[in-house]
Amino acid sequence: MISETIIGIRFDECGAHGIVHHSHYNHWLETAQFDLLKKHGTDYVSLLNEGYYFPMIRLGVDFVTPARLGDEVCVRLSIKELGRVKIVFAYEIVRTSDQRLIARATSEHVFLNREFKPADIKRAFPGLYEAFLAYVQD
Repeated sequence: MISETIIGIRFDECGAHGIVHHSHYNHWLETAQFDLLKKHGTDYVSLLNEGYYFPMIRLGVDFVTPARLGDEVCVRLSIKELGRVKIVFAYEIVRTSDQRLIARATSEHVFLNREFKPADIKRAFPGLYEAFLAYVQD
């Protein structure tokens, strides 16, 4: 399964030539992650309130075609690897008007408790873990 998040390109995301600055792509990836959590009845604030953190430890982005002011993009999120402590998200960002690939990315996250020690997401949030299994792509 793939989760899709639609994002309209804003003026403040672009440089002088109307091309999205690379620093904004990570915001889009995080928005897609937050949308995935919402689709399954939780959000990042709830995880924080329960004493859990989900920090990114690695990010890789391959830029293919520039996104421009006025474009609308779709961030397609799947899960490349799902462990009990670590998760690797895979993304494709495409322009909605022509399905042109804008970028591919991966982000690796770990699940930590209040003491910043590794935590078991399957034990802490079994329903969310089970929901995530549907997004694992081979």
